[in-house]
Amino acid sequence: LPLRGATAAATVGNMLNLILPAKAGDLLWAHAAHVRWNLPYPRGIVGILAGRVLDLVVLAGLGGITLLLYAPISSSTRDSILALAGLSALGSCFLYLVVVRKGVGRHLLVGSLKRFQGAHDAFTHAIQTLCSSPLRAGIHATVSVLIWGLEFLVAWYLALSMGFDLPGWAIIVWIFAANLSKIIPLTPASMGTYEAAGAIALGLAGASYDEAFALVLVEHLLKNSVNLLLGLAFLAVEDLPVLGGDIDTIRANSQTAQPRPDSDNVRIPK
Repeated sequence: LPLRGATAAATVGNMLNLILPAKAGDLLWAHAAHVRWNLPYPRGIVGILAGRVLDLVVLAGLGGITLLLYAPISSSTRDSILALAGLSALGSCFLYLVVVRKGVGRHLLVGSLKRFQGAHDAFTHAIQTLCSSPLRAGIHATVSVLIWGLEFLVAWYLALSMGFDLPGWAIIVWIFAANLSKIIPLTPASMGTYEAAGAIALGLAGASYDEAFALVLVEHLLKNSVNLLLGLAFLAVEDLPVLGGDIDTIRANSQTAQPRPDSDNVRIPK
């Protein structure tokens, strides 16, 4: 896929996530890839999921390491985090070997579940492709770290401009907890849940809940504003199929459509 088109679709999808429930804007990427570049829907959706999972792994790794090394937590909490990380790693390796390498999941899709075999094959293929090339996986992980690092710098400078003297580890934990709360979007644009999770995380650094909530709210609004402006910009310069078709097609269909008769002039036979 062309980098410019994929970036435009992802950016407009992020903009639509601000107004659509359950992160439905992410489906625009799969729809645009299917209409513009003939990529099957299952592979497009799986590509979105694979990217989200890898970003989550990177974010969880950064947040977990920061909590273990710098956060003032008890030894029991630290042991619990280490145990959870170990179990997650073992579970991921088990699922990779059983589902991806051995293909056991495909044999379980029988009867009415056979319709999901295409999505299963696309998912396993995407994971195999990513894991078969350590360089590709490393590039994706590095880019993910750089993006999260940029968000960390923005949050840090915003906190300083608002008079908050927070340690670096608190900013990382804030970004980790707030974005982790967006996995299950309970509200549009995760407004409210994002701020609550970030404020609770900043409580570890001694910040009061009200002040921390206000800080996270400003950061969230700033980030959403950037997503909105970038989405509108790409929507203006790129021919993206949004909600079923591009602007030219919708315009052409509206011009060729025949006018419907006025309901007031329709005669009903007796």
